[in-house]
Amino acid sequence: GLLRRVGGACGCCRVMDSKRGGCYWLRMFRMKERADSRPSRGRLAFVANSFWSGEKARLSALTKGRRVEVIHYGLDQTVYSSQKRREARQALGIGAEEPVLFFAAHDLGLRHKGGDDLHQALGALSLRCPIRLLTMGAGHFKASPQYRHTHFSRVESDELQALLYRAADVFIIPSLEEAFGQTALEAVACGTVVAGFNVGGIGDIVQTGLNGLLVERGNTRALSEAIAELLRDNPLRSRWDISCEAWVRDHFSYSKNAAAYVALYDSLLNVEPRNGDLKRPDLQASL
Repeated sequence: GLLRRVGGACGCCRVMDSKRGGCYWLRMFRMKERADSRPSRGRLAFVANSFWSGEKARLSALTKGRRVEVIHYGLDQTVYSSQKRREARQALGIGAEEPVLFFAAHDLGLRHKGGDDLHQALGALSLRCPIRLLTMGAGHFKASPQYRHTHFSRVESDELQALLYRAADVFIIPSLEEAFGQTALEAVACGTVVAGFNVGGIGDIVQTGLNGLLVERGNTRALSEAIAELLRDNPLRSRWDISCEAWVRDHFSYSKNAAAYVALYDSLLNVEPRNGDLKRPDLQASL
């Protein structure tokens, strides 16, 4: 199994690179367990940021018999938007017709962010013309010589991050583990379609045929084919550029996030929702 159970809690977890039963993760579990045993636990709910993490949370010994809600993260659409995509390329010195791929992560060198898998996928990509590859984040990514590779290291400004997303034709998220997939959300909000592995919460954000393509985890050949297909599919990219603002507003806006939390707090306090607009949306049905 992935982990060894210690009194109903996670003990030696390979995901966390834990070798000892009495590790930090077990101590954290015990601390949360004590907090959950307080008299006010009837007014306690666990919030997951994706349907995947919600399913995993319900398997935990901590949440047995407890309420688990899924509330997606929101993002600032005044920053992450598809406006001025052509100007973004001009600012970066990229040609209007130049194919552009983008890969970003907090640390490109972390194994679970999939840099090695992406390297294999890009190596298998059949190139009819030179492709520009943009990367952003700590660490390094080694690109094949046939790509025009520009690395931006860590970018702290949301405005500059959005500029990079807008300049890309396809954003790639090759993560092997991802509870939510914030970079995928930022990309689609900027009008950029996404190719990646169907893991964690990425499927809540990337809908095949709408704003990208997801393939089986670790299948680098399929990822390469998905990238090529999205680069060729100009109609899909154009449709998404037009519809992204409304779709993100309906599913991942700050107002949707806030409304879901207000409805949750009201239900925990045993009061009616404050008005009809604040009822928690059925995110699963709408996605």
